[in-house]
Amino acid sequence: MLYSTLEGSPAKINWVKNIQLHLTLKFLGYTPELSNSEVIDHIETITRDVKPFNLTIEETGCFPIPERPRALWMGVTGDLKPLLNLVSRIERSLDGLGFPKERQVYSPHITLARVKYPQKWTPDVGLFLKSSYDPIDFPVDRVQFFSSEL
Repeated sequence: MLYSTLEGSPAKINWVKNIQLHLTLKFLGYTPELSNSEVIDHIETITRDVKPFNLTIEETGCFPIPERPRALWMGVTGDLKPLLNLVSRIERSLDGLGFPKERQVYSPHITLARVKYPQKWTPDVGLFLKSSYDPIDFPVDRVQFFSSEL
């Protein structure tokens, strides 16, 4: 449904494959292979005592501005306190491993698509941003460390 709001756009929009949809807790950037196990150890320690909680997907948005979007996303709401606490703990722990702290305030979302510039067209995301759908509740009961290529 959300895809169809931009289906006829001449702009180049790179949609995320369904299997790769996720809620990012911390973007690490380039990570040397040797430090992966250390990162995983830290995350396992942090998440060991985290109880499952529920979140809801219920809005659409884009970064940074609708006039020149770079990312199209679905917003995440619900029981944000445990999520924000988890993100904060991961941020502090990985800062100790030399990963830079995030400069922006954490905004929980699931990226659906990316738009790269320069290109001839800028997508009109008006219909996408006005889209409505039934909220989607989901449990958070695990954290997964994985690599992505943008």
